[in-house]
Amino acid sequence: MLALGIIGSGAVVRERHLPALARVPEIDVVAIADVDAARAHAVAAEWSVPHAYGDAEELLAHAGVDAVAICTPPRAHAVLAVAALEAGKAVLVEKPLALSLDDADRIVDAARAAGTVAAVGFNLRGHRLVRRARALVRRGELGAVAAVRTVFSDPLLARPDLPAWRTSPADGGGGFFDRLVHHFDLWRFLLDDEVEQVAALAEPGDHAVVVGGRMRSGALVSSIGLDRSVLAHAVTLYGARGGLELDLYRFDGLVRTDLAELPGSPRARVRRLGETLAEAWTARDAIRRGGDFLGSYDEQWRAFAAGRPLATLDDGRRALEIAVTAARAAEPQPVA
Repeated sequence: MLALGIIGSGAVVRERHLPALARVPEIDVVAIADVDAARAHAVAAEWSVPHAYGDAEELLAHAGVDAVAICTPPRAHAVLAVAALEAGKAVLVEKPLALSLDDADRIVDAARAAGTVAAVGFNLRGHRLVRRARALVRRGELGAVAAVRTVFSDPLLARPDLPAWRTSPADGGGGFFDRLVHHFDLWRFLLDDEVEQVAALAEPGDHAVVVGGRMRSGALVSSIGLDRSVLAHAVTLYGARGGLELDLYRFDGLVRTDLAELPGSPRARVRRLGETLAEAWTARDAIRRGGDFLGSYDEQWRAFAAGRPLATLDDGRRALEIAVTAARAAEPQPVA
């Protein structure tokens, strides 16, 4: 069994990682550290974690810790990840990997020197519907994919307890680094392809951003990230033989379309009803765990425990490079 220490005890730890880890018997959470020592102790008590610290160095010095999850605000990722790797620990770094490519390279170099398992937290690679979509694309069932469109939206700014860093692009908040970095990874993951061109627009504060790109294959990709609108987490793929729509918050959120079928036709509606009923049975285990989105964290941790992370540090760096490029491209330009 892998003994895990978690640095950070914010919402993503309390609401995502710890519930998932409770369902992964291959991992035992043995320690939590946070600069807010009282919160670390409270979270440890709630989840029966035996050790709590107010300093990350104390956790890293714990001889019984085999692996470390870095779940702090992004500005601290590089320092903590490098320290954990130099201490000989396996490491999973929450997204984004870092806030600069130089810091990302420091983490990659430290992992190479340590020779331990190292991963970045792109849990959506473990989402059941994302995996199905990737398999359909790889089998050629959609034909050549011409375009991908995604939306990731949340009424984040309306939350009364929102940490300050999430409103600051310089600290890793905003649409590029906190939100759409997930979808930049999905561009690559779903299409098995790399990005060669990026353009972007953003409002001040990066709480509404639009990013477009071109893959090496020629496929066009676009994503919208919003911090002040309705909950939405959607991906649409447009292929030469058919299309695919994903709603990552619904158990029946995968819908296939063909070239000759009108979406609202009686035939399409009947087929969709049958697919929903069948999907309810297929997805019953995921539904019991709280849905496929939450279940993606289970899959992330199972893969990490097996030494085969869903997303490598290289994946994290490539997604970060897209985010950095997009943020620069969105900077206001003078009109001639």
